[in-house]
Order: sequence, then structure tokens, then C-alpha cells
Amino acid sequence: RDRRNRHCVNETGADPGRLRRRLVSIPAHLVLGLVSLALLPAALPVTVLLDMATDRRMPRTRCVLFFCFYFNWVDIGVVALGLAWLGCRIAPSANRSLRWNRWIQYHWIGKVLDGANVIFGLEYEVSAPENLEPGPILVFARHASFADTTLPMALVTRPHGRPLRYVIKRELLWVPCFDLCGQRIPNVFVRRQSSDGTAEIEEVRELGRTTPSGEGVLIYPEGTRATPAKRARVLARMEASADPERLAAARRLRHLLPPRLGGTLALMESMPAADIVIIEHTGFEGLATFADIWSGRIVGRTIQIRVRRIPRSGVPEDNKERIRWLLRTWQEVDDWIESVATSATADRSDDPVPT
Repeated sequence: RDRRNRHCVNETGADPGRLRRRLVSIPAHLVLGLVSLALLPAALPVTVLLDMATDRRMPRTRCVLFFCFYFNWVDIGVVALGLAWLGCRIAPSANRSLRWNRWIQYHWIGKVLDGANVIFGLEYEVSAPENLEPGPILVFARHASFADTTLPMALVTRPHGRPLRYVIKRELLWVPCFDLCGQRIPNVFVRRQSSDGTAEIEEVRELGRTTPSGEGVLIYPEGTRATPAKRARVLARMEASADPERLAAARRLRHLLPPRLGGTLALMESMPAADIVIIEHTGFEGLATFADIWSGRIVGRTIQIRVRRIPRSGVPEDNKERIRWLLRTWQEVDDWIESVATSATADRSDDPVPT
């Protein structure tokens, strides 16, 4: 019973700062939820009047509604995860713990996405979603904004019922629901600025090695959101250390950062039977800060998504050839984004000039 109890309630990975972080993050989010709800009746008339005078799309009003919804939904998630933890204390079961926490993760992230879609008026055009079915998959997703972190759950888990394991940045642990739930189920939270990533790469490799065939693993090969400033820093580092072929491939990219090889190659090595699924999207660009949301840039956007599946037989076995294949594949993603942007520009130029 003690052994089963440990598997049920203990969380994965060594994290010496876990308690200190949670003593800050959980009370802060609980307070933000209560304060945002209390201030909503006073804030809404102000933002409505401001929007009516400046922008009839009502971006500030939408922001106030969304962040009130978000912080209170975090509070609900924390309560649900606390009840799940208590239930596992009373009746220890590793399988039940995994099932409950995945259910909470699935519904919590799904409702965050639904709330954003309704409040900001987002629309989605998805090409070839059938490529997510069946068999083991390793998912490579583009990362353009904090808003796109919910897309894999919406595309893979909700319609197909396929659990995903994540390789994601450690900063998300400051969101209590990611922290509490994400460390009770198999995921790896990586330090992006780690001076020695050997241990983390081994964690990622072990994650892939232990993934059942009915599940998938998702990684963002770029490691962070692509911005012009980040791209300049990455290229500067690569000029000092990378081989000329990788550097030339990185310079050809217009919208993406070059893929980081450590974790990506470790997953490909540890999941030899998994097909590669590429989630490409455009429409979330320029949404990196609160100011971007407040300005209304997100309102009414159409998010275009293309899902590609590459059979494992099409991936080279040799490590050097595999790197070249990865660079070519990432260039194809960049080319697709450029083609969508060019098409959108052409469509706008064809619009009649307003009088």
C-alpha cells in the first residue's frame, strides 16, 4: 500500500524549488481570480466606453472578460487538482491518479481554448487532421505565441482521445495547473538556458522510451517563440559554434528559429516506431505580450493549421542524414508559412479601396 501510495501522489522529477514556487504561485492566482471577479462590474463599463470611442471591435473589454475568466478557471483547476490529490490519499491507485489528472488537464486546457475562441472571435481552418490517427506519433509543433500552447490538446487529444506527453519550458510551472497536473503525469519541463543540458536530454530520451504506442510525445523544436531579436541571437551563437551547413540552413529561415537538436534527436532515437507529425500554423504571430492582446491584434483572427504526417520509413537512420532531414523539413514549414503570408497579402491588395 505504501508503494502504491507513493506512485499515486508523488510527482515526477527532482524539483527542489517546488514548495517555494507553489507558496507564491498558488496564492497569487487565487487572489487574482477573486480580485478580477470583484472588479469586473466596475471595470466593464470603463472599457466599454473606451472601446466605443476608439475601437468598435471592443479589444479592451474582451481582454478584461478573458483574464477574469482565465484566473477564475485557474482557481477551479487548483481546487479540482486538490480534490484529486485528496482522493488518491484516501484510496491510493496509480492508474486512477493518472486517469483523473489527465481528465482534469484535458478539460482545463480545452476550456481555456474555448473561452479564448468565444471572447476573441477566433476561427480555425485545419488541413488534413486525419493525419493524427492512429499509431504511435512524435509531434513537432511550431511555437509562435503563448496562445498556441493549447493547439496540440485541441487537435490531438480532444477529437482523437490520444494522450500526449509534453516537452515544454520550465517557466510554465508558474501556472499552478501546469505545475500541479503536469508533474503528476509523464512530462518533461526543461530549462531553456541551462548551461549543461545533458541531464535534461536524458530525461527527454527516457520520456520517449517509456511512451506507450497508444500515446504521443510533443516537442517544440525551436525551444522558444520566434522573434527577430531571438533569431539574431541564435544566429550569432551559431556563427561561433555551428557547422556551416546548419548555419546556412538557419539563415534561410524567414519565420522560424532553427530546430534545437538535443531533445528532438533524443526523442527520434528513443521512439523508433513513431511516425513524425508536423503541426504547422499561422495566425498567432505578434501575440507575445499582454500589450499585444490589449491592442486588439488577436480579435477576429483566422488561424490556419496544416497537419502533416511523415512515415517513419521516410526518416533517415544515420544521425548526420537525420539532421539534414530535420533541417529540410523545418525549411518546408517555413516555406508554407511564407506562402500563406504571401497569399494573404495578395488577397488584401485585391480588396476594393474604401471610399
